[in-house]
Amino acid sequence: MTPRLALRDGFKLWLDEVTGGTKIPIGRRLHPFATSTRSTARMVAPLDDVAAGRGVGAADPGQALADLTSAGLVERFAGTQALTDLGRVVLARWKELGIANTDNADEAARCAALVRAGVTNGVALYVGFHDFWRELVDLAPADYWFQDIYTLGLPCYLDQSDSNGFNPFYVLVAANRGHIGIGHEWREWADSDEVVGPQLTKLLDRVKDSFRTGGFLAFCRGMEAYRLATTDPELLPGVLKEWGIANE
Repeated sequence: MTPRLALRDGFKLWLDEVTGGTKIPIGRRLHPFATSTRSTARMVAPLDDVAAGRGVGAADPGQALADLTSAGLVERFAGTQALTDLGRVVLARWKELGIANTDNADEAARCAALVRAGVTNGVALYVGFHDFWRELVDLAPADYWFQDIYTLGLPCYLDQSDSNGFNPFYVLVAANRGHIGIGHEWREWADSDEVVGPQLTKLLDRVKDSFRTGGFLAFCRGMEAYRLATTDPELLPGVLKEWGIANE
């Protein structure tokens, strides 16, 4: 069943409420980034700078520190900054694994190490990401969510209730056994429906702008790699090979 057929009663009111403000709120998060950077590769050098007590040498220090703070790796106070306990663990682990670099080929590995450190150290932010990811892969295999940016990103916005208690994610899960629809189905609906089209287009554009495919996909792959390592380790080498990532 397509999203258009599944979401009949209540969706228009939900869209009006959720998209009616100046900024569309997110329901549940699947990544730690605060800005458009969306990449751990851009975190490595600023983390080293903070660890050494230097000024952050990134092209945009404010953006770098915003992402590091949002990710729980740096804390800022009294005009200065320092690594958190998680930041020290993550930087040390990246260096131990030889992935403290800007190589995009190591992005998923850095993300997996970040997720592992966050979850095993009980950092609520990462426990929340991981729990939500596990909920998604319990509904459908990881490859389903990796189909396109809308399938991967829409759950973050759909999983929230309006003032009437309507939650489109729950409706889709109940109607389609976890399949929320893929990108072209949502875009075709938005382009052809005069009633919900404008608001739905606004939501889809927000998803596309919020979730840059590379960094967001890598972080979710990192979560999937960590999940497999803890639940089905024998499957991990094959999955990494499919992704074109070395199994180290």
